[in-house]
Amino acid sequence: MALACAACCGCARASQDSVGEWHPDGLRVAASSDADGNRRVGLLTVETGEVQWLTPADERIEEYSGSFSPDGRWLSVIRNVDSTLTPVLYDTATGEARGLKLPPGLAVGTEFARGGSHLLFSYVTATTRPQVLLYNLEDDTSEVLLDAEYGEVDPADFVPGKYINYPTADGLSVPAILYKPRELEAGQQYPALIHAHGGPTAQFFRGFDAQAQFLADRGYLVLCPNVRGSTGYGVPWRDANLLDWGGRDLADIAAGAEYLKSLPEVDGARLGIFGGSYGGYLSYMAVVRQPDLFKVGVPIVGITDLPQLYEDNARVMPQLGYYFRTIMGDPVENAALWRDRSAITHAADLKAHLLMMHGTNDPRCPVNQARGFRDALLANGREEGRDFEYVEFGDEGHGAGDIAGKTRSYRLMADYLARRL
Repeated sequence: MALACAACCGCARASQDSVGEWHPDGLRVAASSDADGNRRVGLLTVETGEVQWLTPADERIEEYSGSFSPDGRWLSVIRNVDSTLTPVLYDTATGEARGLKLPPGLAVGTEFARGGSHLLFSYVTATTRPQVLLYNLEDDTSEVLLDAEYGEVDPADFVPGKYINYPTADGLSVPAILYKPRELEAGQQYPALIHAHGGPTAQFFRGFDAQAQFLADRGYLVLCPNVRGSTGYGVPWRDANLLDWGGRDLADIAAGAEYLKSLPEVDGARLGIFGGSYGGYLSYMAVVRQPDLFKVGVPIVGITDLPQLYEDNARVMPQLGYYFRTIMGDPVENAALWRDRSAITHAADLKAHLLMMHGTNDPRCPVNQARGFRDALLANGREEGRDFEYVEFGDEGHGAGDIAGKTRSYRLMADYLARRL
């Protein structure tokens, strides 16, 4: 249950608070809040209102409460740190934390089992698909209850993503995950891609990324940055692109391109960017506001015209209209900002080649976002085929919803990159 939400002014956000399970004593309840700058978990004594905070006050850590052990000794939480979701147990009496012995990955759905001596959860890593694990808290061993299926694919072919931080022009660093082809030949340079995630209040994790694996297998380095606006790194980082879409977040993308160019195995003249939804927005913005950085761009269900998007959503999905006011301010008072941070305003500056993909039934980012940008390119003398490629999917909405649709998009993108990058 959310107790607070985003402030409507668009320049700041109130704390986001929630409550979870009741402790077996019936007097306390698990609670969480990001009022101190990072999402912390604690025990709220209902009668007094006193909170015993468990999560350390560290902006690099976010935690979400899970369940109590049957005897009330432990509270399980999921710790978001360095792009992993790791189970942690807190002693409800002492507040001491106990970690589990697991490789970096993502845990989902922690539940106590066998009287509290075991913990049950789903776990996935960069090279393994989701498995259901039963973790023995007495000896720190685990057994797989439900294994992943890989069909004809050999899991040994998957590459581990390397967790890195690269520098920005203003002295900060951006956390990211870098995937490289399994076998790099000495002295050879390879094309590289930046994958911009959706959201923007989302993040890349060190879990199984089928798209990154697919592209790395075809000889591309893939950088997945958690740019400003991403979750997982505290409230200041999450809110750093308020009133600034296409600003500091885009600068982080540009810094990612410069980082890739610094790698000896990367051909700096063969860089591309892709992403869906907000990632599509950044993909459009990158190729028009940083026109000399990227050779190709592949925006998927992206945003190109913020005023048009607001008008469409305010009419059909008013909750999204409210959301856009919280992140970019009032569309009338901030009209100049909204126009400047719309790729369609800068369509004439495009130098990269584009593959635009969009579903015709998209309610969040309507297809007129792609159509409008296509028309702007045509009006500026660009030609379809020579300067860009354009694909609409009549059976899709906000991205592919099934395996057939994903496979189709992957193949289109692979064919395009092989020809253009």
